[in-house]
Amino acid sequence: MTREQIRSSLTDQQALICTLFGEAAGEPIEGQVAVACVIRNRATHPRWWGSGIKGVCLAPSQFSCWWERTQNTDRVYALADALIRRQGATSSRTVVSQLHWVAAGVLDDLLVDNTRSADHYLTDRLFRSAKCPPWAQGKTPVARIGAHVFFRLEI
Repeated sequence: MTREQIRSSLTDQQALICTLFGEAAGEPIEGQVAVACVIRNRATHPRWWGSGIKGVCLAPSQFSCWWERTQNTDRVYALADALIRRQGATSSRTVVSQLHWVAAGVLDDLLVDNTRSADHYLTDRLFRSAKCPPWAQGKTPVARIGAHVFFRLEI
């Protein structure tokens, strides 16, 4: 399948799992939940960033794991393809299984938003660097979880 076919075939849950895989797989579970909560917050308040979970995850230029030309993007699409083909991880001891749990908990509103209703995030390292994006410059994070800082800018 092409990348466009993969994106169009994903369910909300699959898109969320893959986005978490690309954006927060190496984070502690609290960080994975936090990134998922930002996506849920955006889906609950549709704006320029898309509408619905899948729409938010796949909005152009929003989550780099879908749009850059990197090994991470290749891994995200490989996982997406496997999930669509139902060949995803089956062991209960994998990162992907944990991300399934996080995605289900956030989609079913079973996990509390640990970001204080954040709608943006980036790595703390980028936030503190000279390459900090203009939208984050001078802003005060509402939460710091794992390697990310979280902002409530538009909701």
